[in-house]
Amino acid sequence: MKPIPIDTNVKRAIIFGAGRIAEALMPILACVGFRVWIFDNDPEAAKEERFLQADRVLCGDYRRLPDYLELTQDDFLVVLTPRHAFDYDVQLQVLRGDCGDFGYLGVISARGKVPETKARLRADGIMDAQLDRIHSPIGTPIRAVSPEEIAVSIAGEMILERTIMREGEQEAHHKCPMK
Repeated sequence: MKPIPIDTNVKRAIIFGAGRIAEALMPILACVGFRVWIFDNDPEAAKEERFLQADRVLCGDYRRLPDYLELTQDDFLVVLTPRHAFDYDVQLQVLRGDCGDFGYLGVISARGKVPETKARLRADGIMDAQLDRIHSPIGTPIRAVSPEEIAVSIAGEMILERTIMREGEQEAHHKCPMK
């Protein structure tokens, strides 16, 4: 299967893992202007009827991402797979540049697991500059618990990072027209 060419004028969000958080996150991201792709290795999870607003739903092997994806600096990657091993496989390939570059990489993880994962990635040849690009645990710290709350937290972080890419680092603020 050949990688699908993409339009780099619009930010694409690729969600790895088609679980409950992905189901909650996908419509939020679509609503705020991302082109959303879902990628999962389970044919039962990666069903288009579960993700009607997604631009694309792909089923493939997490260990062979270059067979399915060609990434650009405009891509936002969200890693929500059901297993740490799959999360690791995605991160390793993305950070090595196997699929191209990316703009944002967020990984769901327990805070205590992050140093262990980074140490393992470092041992597999990933440089600190690349490791510093990982947003993990993903999302803004709003004490989210439910999949829906976690999705809001993730979307908030992604919106902020997209704005920083566009406008540069500035003080965070709200541009509410009501003054």
